[in-house]
Amino acid sequence: MAIEGRYQPSDHPDIPPAPYIRVQVAIPSPHRPTEDIEFLVDTGADVTTIMPDALLQLGLDVGKVQGQMKVAEGSGGISRYKEIKAELRFRDATSPTYFQDFTTTIHLSANPRNKGLPSLLGRDILNRCRCVFDAAQERLVLERNQGDEGRTWR
Repeated sequence: MAIEGRYQPSDHPDIPPAPYIRVQVAIPSPHRPTEDIEFLVDTGADVTTIMPDALLQLGLDVGKVQGQMKVAEGSGGISRYKEIKAELRFRDATSPTYFQDFTTTIHLSANPRNKGLPSLLGRDILNRCRCVFDAAQERLVLERNQGDEGRTWR
């Protein structure tokens, strides 16, 4: 069973195309939102992160989500976030009615400077898959590792 993404060209001639994938994100109650979100596939991101624009799409206010605000430092600077359990549902390319579900703890970005940036699909999910990045063919394929069903990193 395979999950397929796509490559999106850049508006800038010096920036190569980037891999993206559409994922249905389900946040447990009382937050309740389920929406399709476009994620940049980022092998440098430790954890899947939903950025402010996608949070608006989900109707989530990070300030109202339970939990303590945390801080992370990375190449993009310092970022504030909260953690929440989520189910990520990927449509299987072999069947339009079949999904592959991954449950993990994701970050909700509380940093207004991240507005306009894509949400990131991180290694918490990518390490659970065989990933084929084929920019020449503009093709991205994720295949879930055998024995991974139900496994979570946190």
